[in-house]
Amino acid sequence: MSIVVEFSGTPDAGKTTVLNSLYSEFKKQGKHVILLGEANGEKLPPHNLRGTLAYNEWVGRNACNGIMEALKKNPDLLLVDRGLLDFRFWNYFYEQNGKATHDEVQALQAKPEFNDKALVPDLFLAVTVSLEEAIRRNPSLAQKADWVENHNALFDSFYRSYKGPKSTLDTTQLSREGVISSSLDIIYDQFPELKPTPHQDAGDIEK
Repeated sequence: MSIVVEFSGTPDAGKTTVLNSLYSEFKKQGKHVILLGEANGEKLPPHNLRGTLAYNEWVGRNACNGIMEALKKNPDLLLVDRGLLDFRFWNYFYEQNGKATHDEVQALQAKPEFNDKALVPDLFLAVTVSLEEAIRRNPSLAQKADWVENHNALFDSFYRSYKGPKSTLDTTQLSREGVISSSLDIIYDQFPELKPTPHQDAGDIEK
């Protein structure tokens, strides 16, 4: 059975680095691993829809369709950049910021395409970073620091409310190598079966 790990988090936390590094590592080990990009790699809708429930529905539907298609290939590991839980987070974000009503969010999340149990990840991995470090990495974020701070607070609230298997990778004080090493540690701790098995030397086999 495939292991599904979904990644979400805060701006400029290094999520892409984590995803690409894990994909490369498990490919190198000979595992059948699939990496799904945001919205399953589909072209995003017009920019003027951003910040709306319609935009999130489009992104979420493509992400969930991609997960279901990938699972048909029976990978050992499916790495998902923003899947079902991220879709739910953004619904929560819009509701909390007055851009959608509670009833609108509930109606959207009740749609059949968002309710297949296979979409629920075996692990929800939140990649986070402090606001100060995010701005140091990407100075343009200083222009919308209030938005980022609001996003981070709501993401933290959403993450804490989630009752399924989850883990956090805070990259604030980690080097790139530390980020990669820590993310592997999380995966191996949660799924020991993914640890590489040492190759036994033929000369050591008893006859």
